[in-house]
Amino acid sequence: MAVGGVDSNSYPVRDSQIVDLSKQTRSCSNLQNLPIALNGATGGIVSGHPIICGGTQDNHNNRKECYRHSKVSDSWTFLNYMITLRFASASVSLNGTLLITGGSYYRPYLTISSTEYVSPDGSASQQGPDLPRPRSHHCAVKLSTGQVMLLGGQGAYVSGL
Repeated sequence: MAVGGVDSNSYPVRDSQIVDLSKQTRSCSNLQNLPIALNGATGGIVSGHPIICGGTQDNHNNRKECYRHSKVSDSWTFLNYMITLRFASASVSLNGTLLITGGSYYRPYLTISSTEYVSPDGSASQQGPDLPRPRSHHCAVKLSTGQVMLLGGQGAYVSGL
């Protein structure tokens, strides 16, 4: 699933697509667009429900909203608010929730070490454990052991360097 991003002028977009990489044609089917244009959002599929959270609308306006896609109505609906404004975070489906890790925040620019759990039923997000250090623009992978591996990204931003 590919959702959001930026256009050729670096403006956030509302696009949503399902990409089938198992076929040689690499066909795509369009989903209904997101309610708002987003860049740097994160998401995953939890209990069969695609969920998208956070991101930024204009590279300075971080978002806390989470949206869930309904296959029946082919529409995105508001799910809940995350605890923390964040973009460029990473997430994995974990124990029936979406675990969102790290990310960044503008005004002032901060890299985040917090995590949170977003439930597909719309209940309030729950604070997760802090990361050992702040991290953004990274990748999260759920291992067969149930542990989550974080890869790459940026560490804490320090002004003046």
